[in-house]
Amino acid sequence: MRTTILILSFIFIGGTLNAQITKGSKLIGGNLTLGSSKGESGTQPNNTKSSSFYFHPSFGVAVKENLIVGIKGGYGHTLNKNQSGQSEGKQKSNSYSAGMFVRKYKQLGKSDFYLFGDAGLNYQHINNIQEIDRVETSNTKDHRLGIAITPGLSYAVNKRLHLELSVGDLFSAGFSKYKETNPTANRYKTNSTFVSTNISNITNSLSFGLRFLLAKS
Repeated sequence: MRTTILILSFIFIGGTLNAQITKGSKLIGGNLTLGSSKGESGTQPNNTKSSSFYFHPSFGVAVKENLIVGIKGGYGHTLNKNQSGQSEGKQKSNSYSAGMFVRKYKQLGKSDFYLFGDAGLNYQHINNIQEIDRVETSNTKDHRLGIAITPGLSYAVNKRLHLELSVGDLFSAGFSKYKETNPTANRYKTNSTFVSTNISNITNSLSFGLRFLLAKS
């Protein structure tokens, strides 16, 4: 049984949103995602539990009509536990990110719907620790610098509020610097490039959100 709670893109702003997003309008807010799952399998008790928390604040300014440029940050934490007989395994991860983004809106005719595309340059640091029976078995650190593209659909509920549906990181590419240490082996380091897409996993990459814009007076 899996339970996932997603609370995304809540933005605390006031203001008036016109049919077009005018130059000088400001956007400020953040994305919050909470998730949890648990399961049991096998004749011998084998229980798994996982939880996650992600928060990504952002701030942007419309540099021209329907075009927003801004900065963003982020923090994430995940915890996975596996109980097999008398042994317990644990994996915990903390991630920090910062970057810049450009978002372009395109109104669909004279309707209240908009298509948008989000392109970002991101830096991310991920620290992952694995333990068995409270003894650390692996400690990894991953530094990533890359680009990501996120498309979506927005609906104007009223002059202030937009509801959004987006596909997170539909395409991403970049550079990774990875290091692993553990008690039984030497340190392992590697530099690599990565390219990934969520086309085959779109349903699990969907995000729902809200957007408010503070129009220039």
